[in-house]
Amino acid sequence: MDKRYRQVLLVIISIWLVFLIDSFPFIELKGWGIVPREVAGLRGVLLAPLLHGNMSHILGNTFPLLGLLLVLSLLYVHFFWVVVLGSTLIGGSLVWLFGSKNIHIGASGLVFALAGFLLFRTFRENKIIFLVVAFLMFLFYGNLWVGLIPFFAYQDNISYSSHWYGFISGIILAFLLKKKIPQEPTEDQ
Repeated sequence: MDKRYRQVLLVIISIWLVFLIDSFPFIELKGWGIVPREVAGLRGVLLAPLLHGNMSHILGNTFPLLGLLLVLSLLYVHFFWVVVLGSTLIGGSLVWLFGSKNIHIGASGLVFALAGFLLFRTFRENKIIFLVVAFLMFLFYGNLWVGLIPFFAYQDNISYSSHWYGFISGIILAFLLKKKIPQEPTEDQ
């Protein structure tokens, strides 16, 4: 299996594995999410994307995450882990610093980070395929953007701060990663 797909599967399988472990009796990992401005809540900066409240929560994050991770791995294989881990750290840290005083869990911050990265990175590339990908992302994940609007995000205990700070972290990484995409070597090289 290609490295690109293994990376995507590793992220998705990790999230589902933690969800399954958390479903066992006497195991309660959801409290390990981001708790803003509490030292114990710092562990959630790394763990929050792996933790989900219920089946609808994890399913709601899995499909957009899968699609965006695939696009990331196909277009930016060299940046894959930098973007995934960097946006988790930056977005999670922003939630810890500025988020509401709730426990924040779920991969939606990562979903919005990937969307922000891919959207703003397309402006830096000089290839039509990247603009097509950005357009398709809006087409397929158009309802994703509703999660940035606080009126809708407050419903069902959704953390719009995770969405916003994730999105901001993706934008930050899109501009920090100045290096152009390495060209694949041709057989002549």
